[in-house]
Amino acid sequence: MHNSPVLITDFSNLAAQKWRIVNDDVMGGASTSQFQINEEGNAVFLGEVSFENNGGFASVKNDESLNLVGFKSVQLRVKGDGKRYSFRLKPQSKEKLPNYWFEARFDSVQNQWIEVVIPIGKFRPTYRGRTPDPAPTPDWSTVHQFGFLISNRQGGHSGWRSTGFALIVRD
Repeated sequence: MHNSPVLITDFSNLAAQKWRIVNDDVMGGASTSQFQINEEGNAVFLGEVSFENNGGFASVKNDESLNLVGFKSVQLRVKGDGKRYSFRLKPQSKEKLPNYWFEARFDSVQNQWIEVVIPIGKFRPTYRGRTPDPAPTPDWSTVHQFGFLISNRQGGHSGWRSTGFALIVRD
């Protein structure tokens, strides 16, 4: 058990981190997004979600490993656009395919900083927007990717800012 929060990232050196954009264009869609640091030192994820060519999602993910064993929640500090986003974790899979994401959705508030606390037990498996049945059990010691996604038919311009996020212990 961990006794204090562990900072995952504060985005202070984005170039040294392993963030990358993955939008629906990997499947023929037309959504666009970017991830950058603004003048205040906050990470900014913004873009436009398009439904052209059966599209509808934009995401940014990090390819760094996390061991979540012993942690009870993830805490995010975000300033958004009033839309719903997903924070996603991808544990290694012993199965060949599919390799499921585990996601928790949160609503941002238009132009207001909020703290979002997501209990680890609230993350649900998803594969290409669908919940698998039966649901796999995650191995929280082997998370090898994490990130953010906007989808669910929320078209148009979108974006949020973050000062960082942390793993925390909170009852």
